[in-house]
Formats: sequence, C-alpha cells, structure tokens
Amino acid sequence: MDLVEALIAFSDNTYERLRRRLEGIEVDELLWEPAPGSWSVRAREDGSAFMDFGLGGTSMVPAITPAPVTTIAWRVAHIVDLLKEDRCATVLDLEPEANAGELWLTTRPEEMLDYLERAHATWRGYLSRTDPAALLHAVDRWGTRLSFVHHIIDEFVHHAAEIGVLRDLWSAGRESHGLLGAVLRADRDAVAQAGDDAVLTLREERAGLLVEAASVGRWAVADLLLDLGFAPELPPGPSALHFAAGLGRMDLVRRLVEAGASTEAADDRFHATPLAWAELVSQRLGGSAAPQASGADWQTVIEFLRRRATSSSGEMRDVTGE
Repeated sequence: MDLVEALIAFSDNTYERLRRRLEGIEVDELLWEPAPGSWSVRAREDGSAFMDFGLGGTSMVPAITPAPVTTIAWRVAHIVDLLKEDRCATVLDLEPEANAGELWLTTRPEEMLDYLERAHATWRGYLSRTDPAALLHAVDRWGTRLSFVHHIIDEFVHHAAEIGVLRDLWSAGRESHGLLGAVLRADRDAVAQAGDDAVLTLREERAGLLVEAASVGRWAVADLLLDLGFAPELPPGPSALHFAAGLGRMDLVRRLVEAGASTEAADDRFHATPLAWAELVSQRLGGSAAPQASGADWQTVIEFLRRRATSSSGEMRDVTGE
C-alpha cells in the first residue's frame, strides 16, 4: 500500500463510521438545537435550504467566541462542504469538479445522506488522482500537500465525532430552554406567555442579544428582539447594524435605523461604519455561493446607507473607515 492508498483507506474508514452513526436519523433529531442560539440548516417557504453562518472567523472579524453549538444538520453540511470544495482539488494540483461551487444543503435526512456520500466520493476521487510523489511538494499556507490532506481528514474525523456526541445527547433527552430558547426560536407566543418581567430580566442578563442575533444572520430573532426593546448597539464592538449591513439584510438595516441605530458608528477593530462593512463584504462575497451571501442585497443596503450619509451631512463624505 502506497501513501495515497493509505490516506484513502483512512478517509474511507472515517466515512463508513460516520455513515453507520447516522443510520436511522429522522428530521426532528437532524434539526434538534441542543443549546440556545444553535446554528442549523433551515428551510425556506419555497422548499430551499440555507445554512446559519456569520462573518466571524474571516479576515475581517475574529472567530466568534464562544463558538456556536451546531445541529447535526449543520455539522453534516459543513463536512459536505469540506470534502467537495474546490481547494481540495486545487491544492493537489487537480481540476475541481463542476459542482465544487454549489451549496448542497437540505433539511431532509435521506437527501443529506446522499450529499454526504457524493461529497466523500468527490474527495476520494481527488485523492485517487494524486501522485504519491507529489504529496511532499510545498504549497502555500499548508507547508506540503500531505499536510493539507492531513488537515482535511482531521477535520472530517473530529466533526464526525461531534455528530456522534450529538446523537448521544439526543438519545438522552433534553428539557426546554425557557424564555431564552423561545426567543432564539423566534417563538412569539411563548415569549408573550413568559411575561414582561421575564423579558426585562433577560434584557439585563443578555444585553447584547440583538447584536449576537444579527452577527449570525438570525433575522427573525433580531426582528423579535427589536420589538422587545433590546439595544442594537453594545459599544465598543460592532453594532447590530454593522452585521446586518455586512450580511446585506436590507429589511433589518431599515428597522435598525428607524430604531435609532447609528449609521456613523465605527467598530473598535476596523474603525469602519456599517456602510464600509457592506461595501467591503459585498466585494469579497458578492456573487459567490458562500453561506454568508445567502439572501444578501448589498446594493440596496449600500445605496440606502449612502443616502443616509448624504442627508445627515449635506454632502457625500468618505465613509470607508480608511
């Protein structure tokens, strides 16, 4: 067995173990949110699916801490993307598959398992076409191609293990998460039943909840939190308006501005306004299949914020933060 064959065998073993671990999973378990604010894959009214995501961990914004807990659906979708993305080919000096830029997202268990099988077959195909002698060739960032392959398989292994833990926790059963869970599910009826005093207590304990919801694109939650009187800004960090503008969400941008969120506030890391966030992120993600681009309307957001800047100063100013 040469080195490539050994790597394929390792990857095959990881896939088969995960596939067995997912046998019998049903939609309630697939989408179970084990903690308040969990990231998931969610269905739109038209039947398509989208994946919770944020700007954290990019070159613009530090990784979100603590890292959000995820559903099994989210974790499988992450593995699928990990195995089929175009860098899995390009780092190995291969041509990516035509579907490398597609997002394979679903809330249906059978379709999810099909995506996982196809993604692993894509990764396995890349490995099988790799020259063993080329694995030690140097590549930017990773050191060698072998180091990159180790990284992908390591990610595969530990995310698969996380899924196993989530299945164990589901089997053990979970209790409801009270008012916070109701808010993060955007369950308005449950929030109303909790009463004003409970909402006031939550506002005191989690003052930055609206900013958190906007930072990860939980738009229905952010809309509810605005109605509940949560603050859109928590200086010195980025405001909810920064995140809504950066993620191109015009409806929330408008509501936040109407609620008094400052269009001129600069975040403490990049010293940039919400307009600058919208402009920069649209340049980096506009037209891509990245999860952060899902549902974004950056052009409308940019035009809206530019008009606000003009009307507040009488002339168009430099709002790039540079």
